[in-house]
Amino acid sequence: MTMKPECVGYDGKPLHLTNPDDGLYWFDAPAFSITRDTHRIGCRDENIYLITTSEGHIMIDTGFGNGSEYFTLCNIIDLGFNPKDIKYIILTHKHPDHIGGAKRLKELTGAKIIAHKTDAYSIESGYIHILPNDGSEWPIYGCEIDHRLTDDYVLEVGDKRISILHTPGHTAGCLSILWNIEIEGKEYCAGLTGICGEATLYDLINGKREFPAGESPSDYHKSIDKLLTQQVNVFLASHSCDNNGWGKYEELKKGKKPNPFIDPKGWENFLKSLDEKISLMENGIDVYEGKGWFGVKKFEQGFFGPQ
Repeated sequence: MTMKPECVGYDGKPLHLTNPDDGLYWFDAPAFSITRDTHRIGCRDENIYLITTSEGHIMIDTGFGNGSEYFTLCNIIDLGFNPKDIKYIILTHKHPDHIGGAKRLKELTGAKIIAHKTDAYSIESGYIHILPNDGSEWPIYGCEIDHRLTDDYVLEVGDKRISILHTPGHTAGCLSILWNIEIEGKEYCAGLTGICGEATLYDLINGKREFPAGESPSDYHKSIDKLLTQQVNVFLASHSCDNNGWGKYEELKKGKKPNPFIDPKGWENFLKSLDEKISLMENGIDVYEGKGWFGVKKFEQGFFGPQ
């Protein structure tokens, strides 16, 4: 296994693994292959996926940055792939836990960045993110976008056709991604959506009920309706707590058959639950019970990964 390097931030200052109350702890998680060409390479809860082909690879999202890029690169190498073979990085939306590593990973891999044009300003200009648990500032460095999408798009690399759908709501430029994968000789549709929460968590930390700027309940509903028309058999969530990702990983390690990530109802159940919560929020009901996202989120068993 690759040795995890001593990490340094963009300013060159050392970063160290600490305890679960601090940021770096969340970066260290094992990489694993869901199928022969679809792999999870992300942090403990911020999922990053690598889709591999004979003609280059596609990465989906990049984690928080601020040192997480090193763990991502180690995970890619641990699985036997060369980071330089990554041709494209798709950013599902502009939130910090999805784009923070984009600048450095683009520099280190040479990959082209794909994002929707309506999230482009935040992605390219960067911003300071305030961590809700301790109020510390995390710089999210701006990253140039190579391909700005204006609508749905199909990306073809090798034998893969990646359907990228514009699904606004969580952000105006939020994207969802579908592709076919083969498991034990059968073909399935894998999918993930950047619509990974009822609303931006740090705007609701004090139990606020309004939707932040750029987040539209009507867009949420329309996008969810659009996604529910897709028959997704393998639900690969943007965050592991949304699809019991670590629980499925433990089953996968034990050799459970069929592959535990085959979950025909997971996609539908997640989206319908999300739709219901958004409707409640529209009616002034605080689905977070005044506690904010961190106070009420029920993490599945195995969420914290290896201890």
